[in-house]
Amino acid sequence: MVKIVEGSTTPPSLLTESELVDKMHSNGIGTDATIADHVQKVQDRCYTFLVSDGRRRRGNNGDTAASTSNCRRSRFHPSNLGVALIEGYKNMEAKGMFTPDLRRQMERDVQLISENKRKVKKIIYDGKSPLDSL
Repeated sequence: MVKIVEGSTTPPSLLTESELVDKMHSNGIGTDATIADHVQKVQDRCYTFLVSDGRRRRGNNGDTAASTSNCRRSRFHPSNLGVALIEGYKNMEAKGMFTPDLRRQMERDVQLISENKRKVKKIIYDGKSPLDSL
């Protein structure tokens, strides 16, 4: 027998910086030396911003932002640009562009190049081929 329960779904909770770093590690993205740079880049490119204490202010592009003075309680919020980028990839059916898969593969490829186990030209060709259909 199937029981139908009325309710609604809730989005996943927003990530703290340490939770994001943990997810990056578990998905094979970045190294201890590069993770901080990755995290900073998504903020510098205005894909996301940190919000702490629930206090928010308006940014120049209409997004809200906040002070990062209390990092332990700060969570990443997607910006309008970040959401638009993901939605654009979804509309293009370019799943690999917004999941950890592409970045994980890039990290593996760089490691293989550094170990002289793969050639750069082959990796570039293999990486470019799936994007040709977009």
